[in-house]
Amino acid sequence: MGVEAPPSNPSAQPGITRTSARDALLSNEDLLDIIFEFVQEAYVDGKAFPQTFSCNQQLLHLALTHKGFRDSALKVLWRTIPGLLPLFKLIPEFERIDGVYMFTNTLDLDKLSFYYAKHVKSISFAGQGDIISPLAYQVWPTVSGRTDIPLPTLRKLRIDCSASTCDYAGALFVASTVQPRLLSIEVVGMHPTSSTFLRQLNMTLCLRHRQVLQEVTLEGDLSAQLLQTILVHLCSTKVSRLKIDIRGEAGTALFKKDIFSLLCHLPNLTHLSLKAPDAPLIQETGPRPQLEFPLLRTLSFNCTPPLAACALHWMISAPSLLSVELETYQGTFLPLPETKDCLNRFVQRAIAHPTVPSIRITQPGPTPLHLPFPADLGISKSPTNLQHLFLGVHGISNTSAFIATLARICPRLVSLVLPATSLDPYYKKPDLTSLAVLAKGCPDLLDIRISLRLHRITPKEYSPQHGFPGERLLKSGAEAAGESISSGHPLKSLGISDAGGDQQFGVTDCISMAQYIHRLFPKLDRLEGYRDAAGGGSGRKETFEALQELISVMGRLILSQGV
Repeated sequence: MGVEAPPSNPSAQPGITRTSARDALLSNEDLLDIIFEFVQEAYVDGKAFPQTFSCNQQLLHLALTHKGFRDSALKVLWRTIPGLLPLFKLIPEFERIDGVYMFTNTLDLDKLSFYYAKHVKSISFAGQGDIISPLAYQVWPTVSGRTDIPLPTLRKLRIDCSASTCDYAGALFVASTVQPRLLSIEVVGMHPTSSTFLRQLNMTLCLRHRQVLQEVTLEGDLSAQLLQTILVHLCSTKVSRLKIDIRGEAGTALFKKDIFSLLCHLPNLTHLSLKAPDAPLIQETGPRPQLEFPLLRTLSFNCTPPLAACALHWMISAPSLLSVELETYQGTFLPLPETKDCLNRFVQRAIAHPTVPSIRITQPGPTPLHLPFPADLGISKSPTNLQHLFLGVHGISNTSAFIATLARICPRLVSLVLPATSLDPYYKKPDLTSLAVLAKGCPDLLDIRISLRLHRITPKEYSPQHGFPGERLLKSGAEAAGESISSGHPLKSLGISDAGGDQQFGVTDCISMAQYIHRLFPKLDRLEGYRDAAGGGSGRKETFEALQELISVMGRLILSQGV
C-alpha cells in the first residue's frame, strides 16, 4: 500500500494564478497616482518641478528608476513646468549658443521629450534665468514639421509679468500653437509695459480657445481702456469665472457702469471677483442701467465700502445669485462716517436681495470699522432667502434693532455670525433675551456667534412680552423640557462674547442662564466663548465652561427620564 501524496500547492495547479501584493500595487495606477499626489502635496512649497530637488523630490526621482512607478511619478513631476525650457532641454537639437537657447537642427518629435510632454497640465511663465531666443518659437514649424506643439493635457497658463525677463514670446507661442483645450489663463504682475503682450494674448485666446476657455484672472496695473478692450473680446467666449485685481486709483474703473455694462454681456459668467483695495471713491451718478446677470452665482468684492455699494447699485438683476462676499477696507480716500454709511448701504442691499442665501463681510484692515445700523435697517418687510450671514467687522451698534430685523425678515437663516464686540452703550447692549427673538423668528438656525450681555435670568423674561417664543415653554420640569426636545429649536452650536465684559457669576446665576438657553435650544450640543479673528470679545472662560456643563447635564437628565 503506497503512501498518499501530499496535496499539491494550489498556486501550482494549472489555471490557478495568485497575484502578489507587490504586483497588485504596481498594477493599480489609481493607487499609485494617489501616493505620488500625496508626496507632492507634502512638499513644503506644494510645487514639484522636473529639475528641482527636496526630500520628497528625491523620492519622486528615485521612483522613476522603477518601471512600475514611472508613469505615476512622471504625472507629478511634469504636471506643472516653469516655461518650456525643462521640456526643450531634453531635445538634443536644442542648444545654448552665446548664452541663448535655440534650435540647431530638425527635430524628431517621437523622442523622449514628448513622452514627458503628455503629462504637462499647467505652464507658468515668469522671469527667465536661462533665456530662450524668441526666434526659436518662430522656426518651430520649420524644424518640427508641424504647426502645433503636442501638449495634449495642457489646461492652464500662468504668466507673471513682474519680471523684466518674462518669456512673453513663449507664452504667446503656447497659446497660439497648442490645441484649443486651454481652460484657464492667469496673468499677474501686469504693468504698463506689458500691455502690448496682454492685447496680443487676449486676442489669441479669444480667437483660438473661445469655445473652451472657462476661467480668466487678471492682476496688476491695468488701464481702464485696456480693460474694456479685454472684456469686449471675452464677450465672445464661454468664460464662466472672472477675477480682476487692479491696484491704485486705476481700480476705480472696475466699478463704473461702463465696465458693468460689458460684464453683463459675458453669456456664461457664474463667478465674478473684483478687487481694488485702495481705489478712491466714486459717486453713483446718472440713470441706473438695466444690467442683468442671469447666471451669476457668486459675487466677491475686495474694496472700500463705497465701491462695493456702487457695484450692487449697477447690478439690477441677478436671479441666480447664491453668495455675496466683501473684504472691506476703509481706504485712504474716505472719511470714516462716509465709509460707515456706504458699508451699511451695501449690507442693506445684499440682505434685501430676494434670492441670495449667503453673505460674508470681513475686515482685515487695522482701522476699526463698525456698522451703525438704523432701527429698521432700511429693508423692505418682505422675507428674504438669506441663510448664512457672516459680519466680520470690528463691531456694530444698534445691535438689538438689527437682531430684531433679521428675525423678522430672515426666517430661513441657518448660520449667523455677528461681531464679537458690541459698540452700544451698556444699557443698550443686547442680552440673552435676544436669543429668544432669534429662536422665534429663525426656526432653522443651527449655528450662532454673537455678542450678548450675560445676566441672571428672572422669571418675567420667560414671558412672550420679553420675546420668549410661546406659552408652552412657561411650564416647568420634565414636561416642559420634554416638549421642547420633541418640537424645539434645532440649534446645535452657540458662541457668545459677553458684551458686559469679563463678568464673574455665581452658581445660581449660571444655572438660571443655562436653564434659559436649554429651554430655547434643547438640542444644543456646544456652547463656548466667542472671539473674532482679530481677538475681540469678552467673557470668562470658566463661565462658558460652566454653562456648557450645565446644559449637557440637563440634556442627559431629560434623556435618562425617557422624555
